[in-house]
Amino acid sequence: MTVETNSEPQGGCLHLRATGTLTAADYQQLTPAIAAHVDAHGSARLLIELRDFRGWTAGALWHDAHFSPPYAERVERVAIVGDRARPQGLAPFCRAFPAAELRYFHGHERDAALRWLHEARPSRAEVAPMDAELAHLLAALQGEDGLRRERSRRRLVAIGAPAIHALTHAAQHGARQLRLEATRALAAIGAPEAANVLARRFTDTPEIAWAAAEGLRRLGRVGAIAALEQVVADPSSHGVRVAAQHTLRELQDPAVRPAIVAVVAALNDGEPISQAPVAAYLALASLRGARDGAGRTNEG
Repeated sequence: MTVETNSEPQGGCLHLRATGTLTAADYQQLTPAIAAHVDAHGSARLLIELRDFRGWTAGALWHDAHFSPPYAERVERVAIVGDRARPQGLAPFCRAFPAAELRYFHGHERDAALRWLHEARPSRAEVAPMDAELAHLLAALQGEDGLRRERSRRRLVAIGAPAIHALTHAAQHGARQLRLEATRALAAIGAPEAANVLARRFTDTPEIAWAAAEGLRRLGRVGAIAALEQVVADPSSHGVRVAAQHTLRELQDPAVRPAIVAVVAALNDGEPISQAPVAAYLALASLRGARDGAGRTNEG
């Protein structure tokens, strides 16, 4: 893997390119590059381009598990651009950057990935009052008063998009009660950008995984794609299989249903584990092909 930083103003993004199989030596190159970028700019947004990507060695996976938390948690967004529909083995990227929003883009969507990475951050004057309210509401989500938790969660849902980043962090790093309430709030907000975060909660407690599955079900095609990606990335996880099946089984969108029927069947406990990721991969190709075809039709 090669690492390069751009020269865009105000820090820009850190660009990473990965080809073939990622090794422990690649991590030795990656870690200081991210650390230096965070030291210089306070945070990082990553563009990871995968070319002929074939996964990770055991040594690289060990380094992923021991990635330096102070720097990993300062990575805000990760855009992964791949040369095929959705390669397997992306779960380590999710684990390496637990606080980040992560999105996957097709190889031809590199410009869209950069636009997403460079979305303007609000000024401190704009976010300071909101930060104070969000902190107060998140604290209430952890309290013993059930009625107060519900009122705070409803307020966060009403705030909507400005609350998503704080809820995302809480859903991934909070204590169990906070993770549950934050996941419920994200599910109720129904923002497509939270789909990947909800899918990652499939490996949490059954109650949290169920709340995440309900949120993805409401997102329709976007939720189905996030659930399918999680099946491809982590097919041996019982929590992933149960939550993904609930998401997909209860999703009734007629434009999506035909593509996911085989996945729902493959996720049954009596079926071999190996069938689910294959079925999910084929469903992803079908859903993305239908989306891309519709886009080309509209353009014509």
